[in-house]
Amino acid sequence: MTIRFDAAECRDLARALEREWLVVNGLGGYASGTLAGVNTRRYHGLLMAALRPPMQRVLCLAVVETWWVPADGSVRALVGHEHPDGTVSPVAAPDEVVLDGRLPRWRWRFGNDVVERRLWMDPDQNRTVMTFRLLQGAAGRLRLRPLFALRPAD
Repeated sequence: MTIRFDAAECRDLARALEREWLVVNGLGGYASGTLAGVNTRRYHGLLMAALRPPMQRVLCLAVVETWWVPADGSVRALVGHEHPDGTVSPVAAPDEVVLDGRLPRWRWRFGNDVVERRLWMDPDQNRTVMTFRLLQGAAGRLRLRPLFALRPAD
């Protein structure tokens, strides 16, 4: 089953923060978040591992802050954060999110550049895999900064 959210839906921040995705690994571990790419709940994160499957869940990787840096040197955020007062910054709304079974896909358009991120979990492994592709445009760079939590899920 494929569910597609277009730019209008993704850029409606209130709605994009309410819509969530979930990918599981079959061991009790998972990755989850919002369409907006902002963690709004304690259980959101890119790697919630079950240390004693399916129990003892630990949030290992909360988020990977990501920026696209095109050839002109400008910096474009792909991930935002929700602050204690409820504000979100930076707002990094994708142009499209597709949930295709166990494979969520985000696409951002910055001028002529189209950047795609895919995410999945390997079955029966506490491992999340993210890939990035430049689908259109000139070469640029990705800047990535993982934020590790290493805290119990509950």
